[in-house]
Amino acid sequence: MTRGSDSRIFWLLVGLAALLRATYLLEYTALPFLDAPLFDSVVYLRQAQAVRAGDLAHPTLLAMSPLYGYLLALVGDSAVVFLQLALGVAALFLIRRIVERAFDPPTALVACGLYVGYGLLLFFETKVLSETFGFFLLLCAFERYTSDGFAAGRVGPALGAGVLLGLAVLARANVLLASPFFVAAALLRWRGDEAAEGRPALLFRAALLSAGLALVLGGNGLSNYARTGHFVPVIFPSRTVTATTSTEWDGSLDSVSTGASPPSAWDVVRQAEERLRERDTTSIPTIDIGGWLVGAPAKLAVTFSDIETTFQYGYYGERQEIRTLDLLPVSFGTLLLLGMVGAIALGRGRGVRALWPYAPLVLGVLLTTTLFHPSSRYRLPIVVPLLVLGAHGAVSIARMRPSRRRSMIAGAIVLACAALTYRTIAYDLRHPGLWELRVAEGEAVRGDGGAARERIGRALAVEPDCPAVRERATYVRGLLGGPPR
Repeated sequence: MTRGSDSRIFWLLVGLAALLRATYLLEYTALPFLDAPLFDSVVYLRQAQAVRAGDLAHPTLLAMSPLYGYLLALVGDSAVVFLQLALGVAALFLIRRIVERAFDPPTALVACGLYVGYGLLLFFETKVLSETFGFFLLLCAFERYTSDGFAAGRVGPALGAGVLLGLAVLARANVLLASPFFVAAALLRWRGDEAAEGRPALLFRAALLSAGLALVLGGNGLSNYARTGHFVPVIFPSRTVTATTSTEWDGSLDSVSTGASPPSAWDVVRQAEERLRERDTTSIPTIDIGGWLVGAPAKLAVTFSDIETTFQYGYYGERQEIRTLDLLPVSFGTLLLLGMVGAIALGRGRGVRALWPYAPLVLGVLLTTTLFHPSSRYRLPIVVPLLVLGAHGAVSIARMRPSRRRSMIAGAIVLACAALTYRTIAYDLRHPGLWELRVAEGEAVRGDGGAARERIGRALAVEPDCPAVRERATYVRGLLGGPPR
């Protein structure tokens, strides 16, 4: 490809990404969630109210990722969706820059194509959730972290990477556990280039990265201390980790709830209120090390599975109702398979040291999902290295020198990707009744009782004998003010 054709293809991908977002948003208005955000969204909206009122010591800002609440307060509850859709398009420019620098323009185009085709990222952009904002900031941090300036230990890129990483942590707290690994990886040589990565440069870039992180997180902690008397760099440690490491993971959040059943986003807010009132004297929740190690294999299996566990808004339910989302073929399993191929190809071609920049997000996600729970939200940061390495894997397969053995390997990988694509497109809901009730809850919250009752009827018709459906239907009827039946 020529540089001109690369550029044209990239701009076609940008246009496609924008078109997909416009059509998805038009289809999404048929669902109630834009007018009636649910679950964690309600807490983030309360954060924004507190910020607008100047109540910066409000417990919601100490219980859940605070930077998103400030963003909501700045741009408005409705406009944030349009901003997130714009960030989704803008992310293509960051991905192209990261991958072109690491490999070449064709590989960058493949990475952009994988990004556009992965529906979960588009799904989060229409939700009042911090995933899109945090993911975009993480991409910004990773772009600086993998830059030539950072490799050489220059002040601007290294300090900027730390600041951006700190902001990503404040926007989405599940990035926090990856932060120490970023500092550790900065101490290692990635390229084997003594001129660019001599020992002084390694130490200097790690120190500057740490300084940038400390500037953001330490500043936030001191600000919270001045207002509340508690030094909270990100959020209060939640008792959730005690429950998740001492209880066997069964695939449901109910088993690890620390408060009401079903679990509520307000559980962690109530914990923050207790801390602020000094009724809770335990500053750091305990971790059951034995339970964590015993439960890790089951959680890792879910972390690496090709199933999107969103728990709140239903990804697969939306895919069945929104044609635009259903057309997107890339699944997490596809990214993981191609990412593994890319990691092997990169390690064989440039040495294991070339993989160190990608390790922090992988290790951080594994630590987060095994300590807490393996949801798609918690594993989302790993998508950044998977996009980069997955593109390299796809291009490496295409560029394989012909041989019988290599052709068999390439064919097996292509067939596996095709099977994963088919599985994603043909996926059927295990509990369609629960999806209907999720939409019914949104309809009830926004005040459309007729639409809510219609959805409840559909749920009971499709799964009349499911106890979970009947129990949830009673709850949604309660929101409508009608008698339980």
